[in-house]
Amino acid sequence: VTYADLDYVPGNDSGEPAELDWLSVLRALREACVDKRQPDSMNASDFARFNQVLNLATRGGRPWTERMPSPDVDLGDPFDMDADRHAEARKAEIFQAFLTTLRIRAETRRRPHLLAIDNAQEIGEYDLDQVLLPLLFGAVQDFKGDYPVRILVVAPQSWPGYRHLQKFMAGSPVVLTEFQQPHYKRLAREFWERQRHANKVLRRLRFQDFEVLLDGINKLQGTPPSFPVGVYQQILDTWLSMADVDGMEEAG
Repeated sequence: VTYADLDYVPGNDSGEPAELDWLSVLRALREACVDKRQPDSMNASDFARFNQVLNLATRGGRPWTERMPSPDVDLGDPFDMDADRHAEARKAEIFQAFLTTLRIRAETRRRPHLLAIDNAQEIGEYDLDQVLLPLLFGAVQDFKGDYPVRILVVAPQSWPGYRHLQKFMAGSPVVLTEFQQPHYKRLAREFWERQRHANKVLRRLRFQDFEVLLDGINKLQGTPPSFPVGVYQQILDTWLSMADVDGMEEAG
């Protein structure tokens, strides 16, 4: 399983909301696959061939048509739609190279590879409907191998792209609606208990102190509170970075 959280925009320093285009999404998925925090991460070298294809196909023109040599690291170029008349074919080749990389991994490990895409609402509606659905989701859905690639999508129903997913995918994407008051406290408690098993620092702290932060955010959010996936972790990380753990232990 590869968990990819799209709740960020690479290179966006303005702080303003921005939509991820298809190429940003694909690069985010690749980075998630090689992230050492994954339970079973891939090696950067696994994507060498994909990066070569990506460099040529994004630039287009003579380098792509003549298959010139390309570095095996991503040069980070944007996709040049006007480089030639083969833009659609170049897009398709990029996605084919990406999925081939994942399929080779799945077959080598003799088990399916699941891409879990969180906060899919960050994807622009056009890029989802016109590019990602036919070239990524469609290719995954049509694959019939023994060790396939699969995709799990987490998105709110309010996201315009949700209806595109519903029409296209055989099963509905995972939907997280707004948490009602009883549920948000229960989920917070479950999150806390799981974190305590993995974090020695939290064993010296109390859930009640963490709960105070949640109640404060609840008041700011209104009723019912609306929490995106991952917000508990963000709150916890911020709290631990600011907390005087020793002092809190003595006070507790």
